[in-house]
Amino acid sequence: MKKKSRSPGPTCEMMTVECTFCEGIGRDPYGVLSRMSKCPVCNGRTKVEVAKPACPCAYCHGTGKQRHTRLTCSACKGTGHVTVAGPTARCSECAGTGKTQGSDLPCTLCRGAGLIAEKSTEMAAVSAQEDNTASQG
Repeated sequence: MKKKSRSPGPTCEMMTVECTFCEGIGRDPYGVLSRMSKCPVCNGRTKVEVAKPACPCAYCHGTGKQRHTRLTCSACKGTGHVTVAGPTARCSECAGTGKTQGSDLPCTLCRGAGLIAEKSTEMAAVSAQEDNTASQG
């Protein structure tokens, strides 16, 4: 299905995917409030809309669940998919894992996606080069 985003700002093409948090059931997988509670991500509809191009979230491995908790993933907000516009490259900060080295928090550069736009890669390289020049001079 092709739909346009209703959010303000530039319009982007949307696609509908099965909710990964509840695995397409529409119910809260943990039954926190009751066994009949609706899924907090899809609100019981079993499907969610994500902006194209969508790829699996590196931080939660596409599950939509925060590791070791009953919370939705902070990187993909429970959808299991992230969107990085334009040409992408693997995040140099986390090596594509989506996690900050030495902790279980989302990477600050890619925000847990594991991918960054190539423009960000170029800007990071220029910034690092400027830092080296400033420290030498």
